[in-house]
Amino acid sequence: MTQVIKKVDRSISPQKRMQRFTQADATTGDILMVQKSLGGSAAHLRVEADGDLEFSLNVIRTVSPMRQNDPFFASNCVPNVALTVELIDSTPSVVLVSGETYSMDEVAPIDDIQLIVASGNFSILVS
Repeated sequence: MTQVIKKVDRSISPQKRMQRFTQADATTGDILMVQKSLGGSAAHLRVEADGDLEFSLNVIRTVSPMRQNDPFFASNCVPNVALTVELIDSTPSVVLVSGETYSMDEVAPIDDIQLIVASGNFSILVS
């Protein structure tokens, strides 16, 4: 499982940033790091597939444990960011058969996309 990042030029305003991921960039099991590629979450998604494609959105969850008995903080309600870890959750998947298109506009912020099954050519456009 590889995390795929294709950075967009940061001189482009955030509202105009977009990136396209294809079968040349990722394969089954890879995670497309949308937020790290665009510099922010995506609001729009368009997926086209010539073969079968199954993917899940927002599978990575970042967890920071709370500080315990830390003399520098009066409260134990402060997260210990030095011990932050990324966990991969199981989220509902979207299944596309050959020739199908999927799009989502401003339903939820998209931070990452995990490719569960990827056969054939596909194009994933995020903005």
